Amino acid sequence: MKYISFGLLVFIFLVALYFLPLKVKVKSRKEGGTISLEIEINIFFVKILRFNLHSFEGSKSSVLKVLGINLNIEKRGKDLYKKSGESLGISAKNMDFFEILRIFKDMLKGTVVYRFYLAIKVGLEDAAYTAILTGSLWGMVYTAIMPFYNNAKFLNPPEVHIMPIYGENRVEGDLICIFKTRCGNIIINGMKLWNNLKGR
Repeated sequence: MKYISFGLLVFIFLVALYFLPLKVKVKSRKEGGTISLEIEINIFFVKILRFNLHSFEGSKSSVLKVLGINLNIEKRGKDLYKKSGESLGISAKNMDFFEILRIFKDMLKGTVVYRFYLAIKVGLEDAAYTAILTGSLWGMVYTAIMPFYNNAKFLNPPEVHIMPIYGENRVEGDLICIFKTRCGNIIINGMKLWNNLKGR
């Protein structure tokens, strides 16, 4: 009887986990020598994860909070792949890129995007090269966004602004992406992607 109760509780937890809504907010900004990144993951009104990275002229600070607990990741990051003999077992020749693309499309199904905002300012000293670079960026960005737009549900159309800056070498960017998906969607398709990357 005890094992049946335990099994039932595990089953209810897994079913609940599959349907739990996961809301992700990503904000990124690059301006001059300053780079900032903020990632926030919420389940209902519970803040599961918050990551902040701020880099300014060589100095870098990062904060990772899981369920409100501050984890020091700056010391651990250097020792993460210290052992030279270890590898993840991922081989590019074993990858099926069409299968990976299908998994990403499955992952996007049921995803609701509240806001997608991307602004890029880019410039080179030569005006002709700046115009060519700006046009190329428009093509690459829209090619990258279309699979997301076709498979996820956007409540508002994506906002993309790519502006040329003539007469100076400069790159600035601003990204805001807020979307909601299911935990089970990420877990199941993440396992499929991992198996594919490892070359089953």
